[in-house]
Amino acid sequence: EGSNKSCVLVSRLIDHKASIIDLIVAPDHEYFISGDILGVLKIWESKRLEIDVTGEPCLSVNLGSPIKSICMMKDRHCFAVSKEDGSVDIFRVDFVSTLENFKLKVYPTTSITLLKHYKVGSNDQYASNLRFSLIRNKPYLFMVTPTSKIIGVDIRNMKEVYNLQNNIVHGSIQSLYVDEMQTWAVAGTNKGVIDLWDLEAGLCVKSTKFKHSSYGITRMVEVSNVLSSSKNNEKFVCFVGGTGDSDVIIWDVERAQPRIVLCSSSKKSFSTIELYSVCEVNDEIEDSILDLYINKKHVESDNGCTSVAYSSFDNSSKQGKILAAQHNRKIIEWDLSNFEDSRVVVDVRGKDGHVGDYPVYSETQVNSMLTFVHERYISAKNKDTTASNRIGNGPKVVSKAPCESISSLTYLQVPYKMVVCGDQSGAINIYR
Repeated sequence: EGSNKSCVLVSRLIDHKASIIDLIVAPDHEYFISGDILGVLKIWESKRLEIDVTGEPCLSVNLGSPIKSICMMKDRHCFAVSKEDGSVDIFRVDFVSTLENFKLKVYPTTSITLLKHYKVGSNDQYASNLRFSLIRNKPYLFMVTPTSKIIGVDIRNMKEVYNLQNNIVHGSIQSLYVDEMQTWAVAGTNKGVIDLWDLEAGLCVKSTKFKHSSYGITRMVEVSNVLSSSKNNEKFVCFVGGTGDSDVIIWDVERAQPRIVLCSSSKKSFSTIELYSVCEVNDEIEDSILDLYINKKHVESDNGCTSVAYSSFDNSSKQGKILAAQHNRKIIEWDLSNFEDSRVVVDVRGKDGHVGDYPVYSETQVNSMLTFVHERYISAKNKDTTASNRIGNGPKVVSKAPCESISSLTYLQVPYKMVVCGDQSGAINIYR
């Protein structure tokens, strides 16, 4: 799946009638689940995608309230879903492949069974950013609320164990990552503040933000084996947002600073150390940093990525790949093992004047703690032999790119590696 591979639109699913909130994949990748803002949840069989390109879901359920977040439990066919009415439910999926059972006279069907239920307090409205985590061999479900609380529930009895109030001056929490094996969490707010929490102590131990921008940290995912030289105790998360530009930040959790910045050609500003310099946010800081107002102009000027996903493809020897959806509906796959092998998955050509040009990726190590990776387009007429060998024929123009801004991304590995993206029109596109 190198950069010389063209991407093909395998299937376009248009069963949803409203914006996709989340896409999650089963542990064995035999199916994936989608949910929209109308409260409709659907389960799709992976192996049917090529056979039935417009597709019908195995199961479609109206949950009765707008969906806020969906999360899959690791190595289990169970998922959690939160809704606007304040409920958080855990379901078991009993998946039945229609392909394997089509010869049977009686068709067994895919179903879901409610296992656990939790209700967020009325003052906290609803839960979002659901995350399963195993802390000291105890299974938890973490969530955030519009009141900037981080809540952790023991899923064995659905009792609340963690209830942490993030500083409301930092803004409302838009993204959350809870470490699988440790006892810390990272929260990103709509004012661009990144808060590090010690869950055991119940304390926010560090708060940081980019000095020169205050855009929201919209999505955050786990990344592992980021650097071949990284130590086992080094922890990283990947997020989009914070700068207002089309870049992806790989964040060093302990040092609270960016370690790698992945910059697309859509980026408006030139990458400098100063642009990505950070400052600590504390009670003593000057009012100008905390006095951050979010107005219409601020939101409209945000050209940040709209979604991000990561996968190591069960290969611990490699660094894995990051998918990032740009604000212009372009999707880039960043290869962390070799940045030069990164590629464009979907490109709405002509919009940025790249018709006939080819993307190349180059790495610049600014210092021992910061690396920039840039995407640039070179003319087909001027490309050298080395670039020609690396990029082949370049990615083709995908005629059926997402219609609206991409709201969710994920990888699917059955029947082969594919990219799944859901957009704000409700369409789900699958690319190979």
